[in-house]
Amino acid sequence: MVAVHQAHHETALRGAWSPDTAKGPLLIQRTDEDFVTALLGELNSADAEATVTAQRLQPAAGQNYLRLFQPVHRTFTLALLEARCEIFGFPRLDPRKIESAGLVVRRVAEKDGQPQRDAQDQYVLEGWRTLGKTVAGWVPFPRGGVTTACDPVPERRCGPRFTGNAEVDRRLRPAVTDYAEAVSPLFPAPPDVAAKCGHTVLFGVVPVTSSARAGLPDAAPPAPANAAAWESGWQEHLSPLLKATNPRTLSWPYRTLTPPTRDNLATLQATDFYVALQQLAQEFGAFKEGSATATAILCELDKLQIKLADDTSRAAGQYLKAAARIVIEGEAASPAPPAPKTWPVIDAPAAAALDRALKASVEAARKALLAAPGRFDEPGRLYVVQGFIRVRQPNNCPAKIVWSDATPPFQIAPWHEPGPVAPAPILLPDLTRDALKKATPGVMFSVPKDLFNLLRGKPKDLLDGNGSTSGLQLDWLCGFNIPIITICAFILLNIILAILNLIFWWLPFVKICIPFPRKKA
Repeated sequence: MVAVHQAHHETALRGAWSPDTAKGPLLIQRTDEDFVTALLGELNSADAEATVTAQRLQPAAGQNYLRLFQPVHRTFTLALLEARCEIFGFPRLDPRKIESAGLVVRRVAEKDGQPQRDAQDQYVLEGWRTLGKTVAGWVPFPRGGVTTACDPVPERRCGPRFTGNAEVDRRLRPAVTDYAEAVSPLFPAPPDVAAKCGHTVLFGVVPVTSSARAGLPDAAPPAPANAAAWESGWQEHLSPLLKATNPRTLSWPYRTLTPPTRDNLATLQATDFYVALQQLAQEFGAFKEGSATATAILCELDKLQIKLADDTSRAAGQYLKAAARIVIEGEAASPAPPAPKTWPVIDAPAAAALDRALKASVEAARKALLAAPGRFDEPGRLYVVQGFIRVRQPNNCPAKIVWSDATPPFQIAPWHEPGPVAPAPILLPDLTRDALKKATPGVMFSVPKDLFNLLRGKPKDLLDGNGSTSGLQLDWLCGFNIPIITICAFILLNIILAILNLIFWWLPFVKICIPFPRKKA
């Protein structure tokens, strides 16, 4: 039996029995009806490691990525992780130290239809996130916002402290720090199972289907009664640099614009210039190529002249667009542009015009969100899974979140693709007199009088377009036998397939009939 280490230490979370070259969650595919009981039985076996790791999902021959099937394929994908101590011997973590655990599915961002990578050649990830009651959908993890290492729950994040005043610090933080990320539960194996296999194992089902869709809670413009309150909240939310203002000395701490680093990120986030730049880039999409609303915003900003650290001036819109690539997206520029020094005067007419452009971008984004696809609706997209645990700390300190690495990217097989399990057969009744006598109605339709009178007419009249709704002024209840309805549908399906086969020549692929011996009665 492996000892359980209980002293305070650093903790690691990795795939169960995963090699050092691939520390992400171990993904296994199960087709058992009671896969949890079967998995626990395997973990409790004499050679749990060999039994479980032999099921590790691998890309199919000729494929670059893993392929996960949906529950409609009668297949489930499980993620297995183990928590251990980062000390000599790597003993397993005492499961009592785990306050809570979960896993997240993150999507790989795309650029020009290809998976996007950062400067370190790592995949750029997006999280399925919400902001209050708003389902924001797939939102990228921006530099300086909520990173992939943050707690998925906003209330459990320790935000940067700029002033020491909690309310002031909250207002200084970018709005994106309040996003919550969708989490699925991870369950620890029972203590006796963990003790026998010698590992603190956690497992969870990887979600690959969802009815969630991105959108806004209020699809209509604010009601007139709330217009004043909405406008007040809007003005309070806007950066001071985007409203009517006198010349402002900007608090940028350097002579040039440089990409943020771990050491100076908190300092930059506290500046009014960074807050305005992030709001323009992430909330209003002011720097998107080919966007009409972005062009309108830049047009208004370009009417302003911003003074730089080298005492030159530039059109504010173009300068902000270049600055966003460096400060928000982290791209290095050589030579580095001079830092902003003084923000120009924005009089009331200019502020009103800029306000209209910003509101137009929000309205366009709202309409786009209403038409946004669901969580897993886009075929061919790549996803990864990461797990986390919250480890209890001594002295009543807040639990510390520990993340695993990500899995290799995978795709989700569409529902219509054949899965690893044969489809369940649908039994049709015999067309014998005895079988038909037993075909009692199993479903009831409430038929209004006009539809009933139309259907009770002659079929030829319906085909000739001479059907009539005149007749008895009574509504009807009509019962049908579901197996007989299925037989009718099956006969019509075969007729349609045979007709369309003249065009597609698809019968050898879409219809396969195999004889089998009938069992004796």
